[in-house]
Amino acid sequence: MGWEQISKLDPANRFQASKTGSSIAEMPESPFGVARMLLRSSRAMGSITFNYHFAPAYTSLSSSPVHLFFPDKAAFTAAFANQAVDMDLTKVIGKAHDYVLSIGRPATLGEIIQELSDKYPRETKIIVDNVRKFGLRDEYMIPVYGPNKIEACICYGFDVPITDLPKPILNELEAISMMGHRRLVHYFNKRGQQTPLSRRESEVLHWMAQGKSSSVIATIMGISPATVDSYTRRLFGKFGVHDRIAAVLAGMAAGMVRLD
Repeated sequence: MGWEQISKLDPANRFQASKTGSSIAEMPESPFGVARMLLRSSRAMGSITFNYHFAPAYTSLSSSPVHLFFPDKAAFTAAFANQAVDMDLTKVIGKAHDYVLSIGRPATLGEIIQELSDKYPRETKIIVDNVRKFGLRDEYMIPVYGPNKIEACICYGFDVPITDLPKPILNELEAISMMGHRRLVHYFNKRGQQTPLSRRESEVLHWMAQGKSSSVIATIMGISPATVDSYTRRLFGKFGVHDRIAAVLAGMAAGMVRLD
């Protein structure tokens, strides 16, 4: 039975129709493979959105939110596209994920909205209006942790209140989230262990982890920005990644760099 059919079932019957039998041995190796597995498994249980948000420490590495977002409906993406430049909204969404990581247990979107609405009424209203407009009733937000502060908040949106979902579905979501995150950390750790860095590459990686731009790193190290970019490309090649965030994750997983 496909996820489209399963999602139409009564919540009490979804778990039996969508058991994934997940195990760490069955997890894909690559980060995108892990994301696809989580997306496929959660959709089989009726989820209509999947959001993988890395911990706040990584936001200094990019001017945009550090997350993967997989909505089921194109209209849902369009709704939030117009809000993408609203840094206040981005900040509140980040605070929602920070809150889940701080309490150390899964939480629902309803719980988070209640927690933040007094302090951020405008932003929480935008969130509520948009998610409800396109059929998202609630979200199950799961904190996941790894070594060297590699933490994330994995969120699954549903068209029913989370309280209407049977406990086995929530348990399954928690299990695949924790296993998926461990696999992701393992992937970057393995890549890092197989990747000796030169002294200069290690320096560039260190300053990247502190959120420094190429021009600032160049000034600190007394080299040209072009040389910094050259070292950065070497790091990408050695780690098998395509951006600064993934390079820092790989370095952190291997214990090569820390976020102070």
